[in-house]
Amino acid sequence: MKKYCIPVLFLFGAYLCYGQYEITSQGMVNACSGTFTQGSYSTGNSYTMTICSDGIGDSHISVFFTSWNVTGSLLCVYDGTNTGAPLIGCYDNSNWGSTQAMTATQANLSGCLTFVFNATAAGSSWSGDISCFFVCQLFYAVLDYTDPPGTTQYLDICQGETVTFYGEGDYYLNDNFYHQDDTTSVFIWDFNDGTMAPGQVVTHTFPNEGGYDIDLSVTDVEGCVNSNDIGFRVRVSTDPDFTGTYANPTTICIGETANLYGVVTPVEWTNLPDTVVAGTTYLPDGDGDSYFTSLTFDVFDPGQTLTDVNDLLGICANMEHSFLGDLIISITCPNGTQVIMENQAGGGTFLGVPIDVEDPNQPGTGWDYCWDPTS
Repeated sequence: MKKYCIPVLFLFGAYLCYGQYEITSQGMVNACSGTFTQGSYSTGNSYTMTICSDGIGDSHISVFFTSWNVTGSLLCVYDGTNTGAPLIGCYDNSNWGSTQAMTATQANLSGCLTFVFNATAAGSSWSGDISCFFVCQLFYAVLDYTDPPGTTQYLDICQGETVTFYGEGDYYLNDNFYHQDDTTSVFIWDFNDGTMAPGQVVTHTFPNEGGYDIDLSVTDVEGCVNSNDIGFRVRVSTDPDFTGTYANPTTICIGETANLYGVVTPVEWTNLPDTVVAGTTYLPDGDGDSYFTSLTFDVFDPGQTLTDVNDLLGICANMEHSFLGDLIISITCPNGTQVIMENQAGGGTFLGVPIDVEDPNQPGTGWDYCWDPTS
């Protein structure tokens, strides 16, 4: 590792030091700033360096490459503290167009990245800016139980009945980066009837027939929100149809007998699923970071999968951005399957009508863009 010191003149003597980390130095470094380069190397050798957070605040490493020229050699990147971690990829000039940044994933609890440079040819060079970023500890919202009790998926009640809901958080990564518990989390219930209620334990009355998807949002002490939908439904009975009910005879005197014939036809309640919409995501220019948002579908049975791609009508986004060529857009399914929808094509094409400044408070006009299986 080398350090370059640049003198800075104040009213007192001072030096501003900027770290440069060369992979040929090898070993492990802890840094949230500085430059990552190749250094002087000998062909035929392999060099390994692991970069981790300096432990001051943010926990995960990102390296944004500002220059790149790797010909005849390979730089491999692993999502963890050693080469036993998941391989992100191996790169040279032939495939570097797919990304400009390497970032530790949320599932990587170490927050580190390991780089292996297989120097099989001379002349390779790169320069990457090191930074650290905050990562939420993933956790689940859990419906503990209801009163009256239901199944694990739904509760059947009559119109006007009251239900008590008991929730909690499943903090399965607790204390990896910070501490989580129910006493410091905020619980918000959404009953899908236009009403919401705060609290870990809430009571709600359902006066009208229909089906209600119950959502529980839990926000932890760092402002992170649960990554799941509890997938619980309350089914409120409909009014039955008594058409066809009659008496025979219809007129009798005191002491006479009549036969009553009841006809009860259940009335089925149906509902089309709503379009699932994610929140707004601000995409600043030039820092090489990745940004994520999630779409939660809770209208299917647990474990149910899409078996025919033609059943997926499309995916749409309302976007405005000033340079299409710096965007990679992908979708990732719960089983890890990933599809790239935009791969830095289009050069300087604008999306929508952007205001070409980096200010989240000055959005431009977004246009709708859609992908479908026949695109």
